Amino acid sequence: VGIGMCIRDDQGRFVKGRTEWIEPILDVEIGKAVGLLSALKWIDELQFYDTDVEIDCKRVVDGLYSKRILNSNFGAILSD
Repeated sequence: VGIGMCIRDDQGRFVKGRTEWIEPILDVEIGKAVGLLSALKWIDELQFYDTDVEIDCKRVVDGLYSKRILNSNFGAILSD
């Protein structure tokens, strides 16, 4: 699974980019959740604290806001 992420400033200009390759091939939602976790860790490493994050997977967003505990690999990734 290829993961791409970029950081833009408040004007929308490109600041930094990063790609990662994760094996084995994952389910789409799990891949998106892993990508989000990776992006959040990268943001933390860079010490960017006032950030907005965009993701194109509704299931990941719904899982993050859910009050239910998801007992699955997907839920474990989101709980990180």
